[in-house]
This record gives sequence, structure tokens and C-alpha cells, in this order.
Amino acid sequence: MHTPNPNERTGNGDASRSSQGRAEQLQETAKQTARDQAMAGAERSKEAASKTARQSAEALDKAASSFREQGQTSMAHTTSSIAKNLSSLANRLEGRSADELVQDVVQLARRSPNTFLLGGLAAGLVLSRFFKASPKSSRAESSSTQEPDPRTH
Repeated sequence: MHTPNPNERTGNGDASRSSQGRAEQLQETAKQTARDQAMAGAERSKEAASKTARQSAEALDKAASSFREQGQTSMAHTTSSIAKNLSSLANRLEGRSADELVQDVVQLARRSPNTFLLGGLAAGLVLSRFFKASPKSSRAESSSTQEPDPRTH
């Protein structure tokens, strides 16, 4: 009488391994898709930040010129200096990929965690003030595209 070998089953082991392989492949594809989407979003954010920095630098340059015309040389110098720094930031953003910028942020966080945390706090405060100062109509438009909260009805 022949004793069946556990490895010689009716092919279920092969099907199980094949299913596991497909599942791992799908999981890796999903990870790669998520990475690609995150990098595309980071690239769009980088471009928006660069554009904003450049526009702000231009506005500050105009303000510095106005201060000079009014004889306020100290304000003109300070405003011009800020404009140059913003322009430099815009150039750095435009010259680097989103991946390189993320690596720079990670290195900063490792080298100087306190500076990183303070910078994050400052950025959060600036963004909160920006959103509070933005027109209510633009906030209403963006919130009208969201699903209504069932608890409010």
C-alpha cells in the first residue's frame, strides 16, 4: 500500500503558493502606486511653494522700491533682504526634486530635531494664520465638495 507524501497532495500546495505570490505582487504594486502618487503630490506642492515664494519675493521687491521712494531706507533694506531670501528659496525649490527635498528634511530632523520641531511649529502657525485670513467664500467652496456631516442633521 502506498502512503501518500504530504508534499504530493492534489496540487493545493501549488495553488496556495501561486495565490500567495499573486497577493505579494499585488501588494508590491499597491505600494509602488502609493509611492508614485505621494511623489506626484509632493512635486505639485513643491511647485506651488516655489511659485508662491517667487510671487511673494516680487511683491516684496515692489514694496522695497516704494519704501525707498518714501525715504524709508531701513524698511527698504529689510524688505529687500527678505525678498532676496524668498527668491533664493524659490530657486532652490525649482532646482531640486521633491525626493531630494524630502531627504533634506529628514537629514535636518536627524541633525537638529529641536530646530525641525520649531520650524514645524512656526510653519503650522503661519499656515493657520493664512487660512484664517483667506476669504470665507473660498473655504466654503472647498467644504461644499465634502460630504455633509450626518451628526449635524
